[in-house]
Amino acid sequence: MLEHQESEARKLTKIVHILLGADRGGCEANSLCLIREAAGVSHQVMILGPPGEMTPEMEAAGATVTHLDSARRRRSIRSLARKVLEDSVDGVVIWHGMVCLPEILAALRDFSGTVLVHGGNPANNLSSRTDLRFLIREKWLGRRAQATYVCCTRYVADSFQRSAYLKRFPVVVVPNGIKNPPALPYAPREIIAGVSPVIGMVARLDAIKDHRTLLQAFSLLLAQWPGARLELAGDGDQREALESHATRLGISANVAFLGMVPDVYHSMRHWDLFAYCTTEMEGLGNALAEAMAYGLPCIASEVGPVREVGENSIHYVPQGDPTALRDAMVRLMNDFKTRQALGSMARERALEQFSARSFARKYVSLIRADHDPETIRPEDRDIRCGSRETG
Repeated sequence: MLEHQESEARKLTKIVHILLGADRGGCEANSLCLIREAAGVSHQVMILGPPGEMTPEMEAAGATVTHLDSARRRRSIRSLARKVLEDSVDGVVIWHGMVCLPEILAALRDFSGTVLVHGGNPANNLSSRTDLRFLIREKWLGRRAQATYVCCTRYVADSFQRSAYLKRFPVVVVPNGIKNPPALPYAPREIIAGVSPVIGMVARLDAIKDHRTLLQAFSLLLAQWPGARLELAGDGDQREALESHATRLGISANVAFLGMVPDVYHSMRHWDLFAYCTTEMEGLGNALAEAMAYGLPCIASEVGPVREVGENSIHYVPQGDPTALRDAMVRLMNDFKTRQALGSMARERALEQFSARSFARKYVSLIRADHDPETIRPEDRDIRCGSRETG
């Protein structure tokens, strides 16, 4: 019995998660998903910043969380590197992409385990000046740890070819895992005379998204359905500007800014449509995948990563075109059977492609370097283009 326990202890995989903050966001949600879903894994979360609302959730999921002094970031990075080396860690996951990446990889230069870097956004908006600055920082810092980027979509991975810094990393594609939806899927309703439709969107209120187009489309929709309601879940630095835009459009009485919501599915339960307006800077769109998994019929901007997420299970409109979006919303709200069919197809696709358990299994497999073909499918393997050296 004792020998069995010792054998199991030796098998325990130790992962260190590196985060820049503990506020509620995509990187933090992905980290929490891995913590919750990875079986046989010990998780140490090192946060370069103060406690936030995600701190207790990570601790409740079984992780040990340490907050480091963000004001002394270089010293904190050296401190977490020492912790990694001293604790016989199997792998490190850096969740915030390029931020401080040269410094972190340089500090981990003597680490022999697996280092993964989450790639959540494309390199489309990476300026050549910033790209060069990262190359110079890496050269100045000297030898670094070998690292693999784990991109959430092929769209993100392909965009790395535009970056002199990023294209040097080997890349794999692992779609993000999402929060498990309710067992009972969303049930659409018929929108008949006297019924006021409700449209919703879940997303950070930031420049990557395109809430302005949704607000403009909704203002056009009100001409046909004066009682319609738009609910926007999420928060961010664009909230004040978007609230002002709604006021200028004269639609404030019909628009609700919900802020951060603890349970997106609870908010979605009375929506008739999920509208996901975004830009080419999008990486995947976890909220869209969640709406799909719930079975909510979705309309989305036709941009590369969104098409990859939804394939033929959602309705697409040209990005930045409020009239096209209004017309699509009208058609779908008048077509109960199409909404029903879209919701069913979306749920089936999302449950297959964005399973939280599958997401965690693939990350753990990469860290253990046991690339089981049933765990990491051939199409999710290394997609190096040209010579992507790691040194």
